[in-house]
Amino acid sequence: MKKEKEYKAWFSPEAIRKAVSAFDVIAGRGREGKLAFTYRVTENGESWTYDSEMDFFDAYGEGIADAKLTKKMGEYNLYLSYSRELKATKIAVGSPHRDEIESIFAIFETEVHNDKGSEQVY
Repeated sequence: MKKEKEYKAWFSPEAIRKAVSAFDVIAGRGREGKLAFTYRVTENGESWTYDSEMDFFDAYGEGIADAKLTKKMGEYNLYLSYSRELKATKIAVGSPHRDEIESIFAIFETEVHNDKGSEQVY
């Protein structure tokens, strides 16, 4: 199953790292499978696709135009797409278990709630 939600927000690197770490624990808990990923950032008319999360997070910041992070392992997937033009971040999480999906979304919900009034939330 999968849940998708669009937020009128730009999420901090720390919030995304926290969600990615939680996803990695859920997706990797005793499961086998190959990890597929995409880490891409667009800024100043240039789009870069990175080979590691570290490089992605080094490039991901408030001034970017767009960003995309995807991770897939078996039945588990995480999708994040940010657009400055749309002033929105779309997030999707897939898992066979609803509680696992909701645990990832809880991280983003907490971040949006905590940052009301900041420049990160539109």
